[in-house]
Amino acid sequence: TGAAAHADLAIGANAKMTVAESSQLTVSELTRAVHRLRLTRGRLAVSYGRSGERVLRIEDESGSAVAETRGATFSVLSNGQALAVATQTGTVNLTAADTGVTVGAGQQSTAFAGLPPSAAEPIPTQVLLKLAASGKRAQCAEIAGTASRAAEVRVDGERVPLSADGTFRVAVAARPGLSAVRVSTRDVEGRTREELVKCRVPRAPTEDVDDLRIDFKGANGG
Repeated sequence: TGAAAHADLAIGANAKMTVAESSQLTVSELTRAVHRLRLTRGRLAVSYGRSGERVLRIEDESGSAVAETRGATFSVLSNGQALAVATQTGTVNLTAADTGVTVGAGQQSTAFAGLPPSAAEPIPTQVLLKLAASGKRAQCAEIAGTASRAAEVRVDGERVPLSADGTFRVAVAARPGLSAVRVSTRDVEGRTREELVKCRVPRAPTEDVDDLRIDFKGANGG
């Protein structure tokens, strides 16, 4: 899907999904036993009705992290470093590094590459985005920020990687006509937040002083 697009999918009568904007989804397997999908990047909202013992499996790009359910309403987000799950109803099992976590209604969990999933915790009520900016010559700004560990962050329209604690740092080069940079985040629930960072204009360099003379006259003309 593109930057301002989405796609609605139905698999049979009991499985409905929305592929959010800027996302890539692959349908890998559809059988009586399993529906297997791969979310390479972006976000997927799912309403999956129970149908016997059939399961839905959603994998990250590498296939090392897997969200699995037999019936739930939930969201999944893949940001390139992690697979996050937030459950609205039912339960979803998030598995990575040979460890599984049950994510119940109102909870979320995140599995970073090569690491076990985080413990299930309540879905935050607010979207986290904290920014600080500095600047050097030839830069609009060097932006350091913090977002949710399970979020997707874009700076000047480009996705940037997050560390395991949700921090990021990116330098934006100066260019003609650029006065500010948009920083946006999208969490696993699909909520977004955007901040505008103005370009930091470096102060003009101080010229070296070779000679200095001050002439002044007092009240008596001396």
